[in-house]
Amino acid sequence: MSELTPSKYYSDAIDLKDMEALEARLRTLLQQKVTSVADLEEWLVEERKLRDEIGETRAGHGIDFYRDTGVEFDFSEQTVEETAKFVESMIAKLQ
Repeated sequence: MSELTPSKYYSDAIDLKDMEALEARLRTLLQQKVTSVADLEEWLVEERKLRDEIGETRAGHGIDFYRDTGVEFDFSEQTVEETAKFVESMIAKLQ
């Protein structure tokens, strides 16, 4: 009999444990020059994409946690909260 693999209903579009990569993406947004309407539109698309990736990954990990699918988690709730606070502070700088 084959072993069942837990279903995954979300995308890990971003690795919340890789703070250096996350910070690099946020810094890229912060440093991007906006000199035209087209630049602003592109910047807004990239900012929304990053927010969506972070949100989907956070929500997915929460779903896994509450579903208790047997998936092993290699980071704690504290790590997720620290990541969330970091991301929120970096995004606040964008506004």
